[in-house]
Amino acid sequence: MYIKWIVCEVKPKREKEFSILQEQWIAIQNSKGFIGQVGGFDNNHKRNACIISFWDNEASLRLFLEDKHDQIFNSINQSKTYNTIQVDYFNFEINSNESFDLLAVALKNAKILYVAELDIKSNKIDKVREELPVTYLQNALGMLGGSISIDTNNSSHCLVSTFWDSLENYTKYIKSKRFKPHLGLDDYITIIKPIERQIELKESWSVINNQTSK
Repeated sequence: MYIKWIVCEVKPKREKEFSILQEQWIAIQNSKGFIGQVGGFDNNHKRNACIISFWDNEASLRLFLEDKHDQIFNSINQSKTYNTIQVDYFNFEINSNESFDLLAVALKNAKILYVAELDIKSNKIDKVREELPVTYLQNALGMLGGSISIDTNNSSHCLVSTFWDSLENYTKYIKSKRFKPHLGLDDYITIIKPIERQIELKESWSVINNQTSK
């Protein structure tokens, strides 16, 4: 599976306009190979809009970018509402129907998305790769699912994402002594404090492929 991760720094007082325009990306819903997309604003950086989308593979996303992306992008003219945009791509394999089903449920039902960007120690990269693909679920009330994926341009950079059914359950979990934000990767990472985001997902930004939602 292929992941596209987007962070936009929205211009001051343009958050509402950005949000309305983001809803128009519903046009990607039935694109070949598209699984789903969700997003919202980072509670820790209020003007950072974050969007994560999932595709069957890189070829599917590349086909969309070459065929439909620019037409939608130009018609929406969303770029007028943000100062900067960062786009990164990650690989994550799903090797079972169970894992795919968990992702589909998470995309449809999550209210909170936690994301951490981590740098992995060079001598631990192979170890992390051996443990992928994996669906990182813990015995935590409200955690719907998650993944660890590897940056396509930098094998030492990874993205941890977990989906939660409510802000209340997410907050309870991170306050508990059981919380492991890096999902077991603490011995592998090179930095003590990673880039972390707590994203309150906006239902109106959610786009789920019709086949995924069945």
